[in-house]
Amino acid sequence: MTEDITVKIIRHNPKDPSLYITGDMTDALRVFDERVAAHSQTGRLIVTKIELWVGDRLVKYADKDGVFDVKYTKAGVYQGVEEDAE
Repeated sequence: MTEDITVKIIRHNPKDPSLYITGDMTDALRVFDERVAAHSQTGRLIVTKIELWVGDRLVKYADKDGVFDVKYTKAGVYQGVEEDAE
């Protein structure tokens, strides 16, 4: 069984995010990039945060400061974030 891949769009209320759930990483990345582009057209992110989750692990997010990749070790230990080089 594959893990769910979720794109979470958090507006002003973090308790009520919009969710896009899929099993395909390519599709999830497309939705993530489209949401970032749509909310960044004014030069700033209108929503509070856009997150890409694989199962229970955050792998990428975008906020007012930019787009970031979340880094883990091979053992799955959180290492921090790195600005995405798109």
